[in-house]
Amino acid sequence: MQVALAETAVPVPDILIADDGDLIGVPCYVMGDVRGHVVRDRLPVVLDGPDTRRRVGTTLIDTLAAIHRVPFAKVGLAGHGRPEGFLTRQLRRWSGQLGDGSAHPVTLHRLALELGKRVPAGGEAALLHGDYRLDNVVLADDGTGAAVLDWEMSTLGDPLTDLALLLLYWREPGDRPLGLTPDVTHLPGFHTRAELVSRYAAITGTDVGELRWYEAFAHFKFAMIAAGIANRVAAGAMAGQDFGDLTADIAYLAEAGLERVSP
Repeated sequence: MQVALAETAVPVPDILIADDGDLIGVPCYVMGDVRGHVVRDRLPVVLDGPDTRRRVGTTLIDTLAAIHRVPFAKVGLAGHGRPEGFLTRQLRRWSGQLGDGSAHPVTLHRLALELGKRVPAGGEAALLHGDYRLDNVVLADDGTGAAVLDWEMSTLGDPLTDLALLLLYWREPGDRPLGLTPDVTHLPGFHTRAELVSRYAAITGTDVGELRWYEAFAHFKFAMIAAGIANRVAAGAMAGQDFGDLTADIAYLAEAGLERVSP
């Protein structure tokens, strides 16, 4: 992926070594060093100012737009995914994890049903990052982008799924914090979600008229991820990691998603 993107407008680390398994017995690669900041729950001093916060938001949304505008066939990524029927497959995949319902809030099942009634036709296929958020981008000292990391979930599909997931991660003042995703974007100086959407639409020309469905799906997907983590923690399969009680987060995500998709 990063080799394919090396000559595009998307900033990625150089790949210094790529090996199919001869070196250590498993496929591996070595990335070049990228100097910068990965921001999670606090801003480094150099980025902690209203103007720089604004630049960080601009960097994030402009870089996402750049990812979605990559001519994926021309850079050798035509076979990187199956964009046909992408939304239907995604909804079926995540809904399939609900099981018999005994372990999940009723609102989560209702959200899945409402999403299934209104699946958009979708727009033109694009390269997707799959988990695009602030802490998957290395920022330079001036708030511009140095590199996009963590391409493991990348594929080809509907670009509004990427945008909607970024909007879920992008917390505003007064929003309920999410236990699994520490954030700083609620601080003064950062863009609002509406501003990010407006800038993205202006750059890409994408129709965002049905964005609330995609936001609802992002809430559903993240609720299912949280439920899966909670189940693995309960089973002792998370190597001692403790994410706290995620029950309230899952209920909140289901309710917030339902608000966005209910008639």
